[in-house]
Amino acid sequence: MRKKVKRVTINPNKRRIVVVEPNKLPEERIIGENLEDFQKVVGGNIEITRDEKLPEMIIVVNEEGKIRGLPWNRRIKNGGAIDYISGTFFVIGDSGSDFVNLSDKQVSQVMHRFSLPKKRSSL
Repeated sequence: MRKKVKRVTINPNKRRIVVVEPNKLPEERIIGENLEDFQKVVGGNIEITRDEKLPEMIIVVNEEGKIRGLPWNRRIKNGGAIDYISGTFFVIGDSGSDFVNLSDKQVSQVMHRFSLPKKRSSL
């Protein structure tokens, strides 16, 4: 039996992302492409980072998540270093010069990568 593939039609002014909230499974969403739309998702000013296991994708986090004591969310690996994200974050595609929609394959990769929170250990 063939698996049914979900097709998503996206307005040119919207972006297909995957949102990851603390203690929840990742969720696919469509959001606006403006800075304010990004800030609304993470609950404050944004900062970008990457995860080695998610090429051609950017992770958008709350810039002050750790400082404000937001709940621990997920662990990432960037440049060989392990880091922890606090608060809600999202993953978006990267064209090299702009934010772009995630492809079906990328959505699947992100869903798998962040499916279950790892227990936080001491750094």
